[in-house]
Amino acid sequence: LERRPHEIELGDLAGNRFNVVLRNVPGHICTLEGSYIVDRSFEALKSHGFINYFGLQRFGSQQIRSFHVGAALLTGRCEEAVRLIL
Repeated sequence: LERRPHEIELGDLAGNRFNVVLRNVPGHICTLEGSYIVDRSFEALKSHGFINYFGLQRFGSQQIRSFHVGAALLTGRCEEAVRLIL
């Protein structure tokens, strides 16, 4: 933690790092084939990233109401959730 002479602006941060903890992993994932699937999934995340569902909640938006997106996801209306985000 340190003081800076100016406020943080868009583009100042290089990114975040996260540790992912998997709990209650089904037994078949702990096999050689399962670890291959997990490795491929993480490679896809590394290459393509993922949608930041929390960005709208953290920074706010008058155009997209994140509670509508959340309601659509919780009720299985995934296409509507994507349409609301885009």
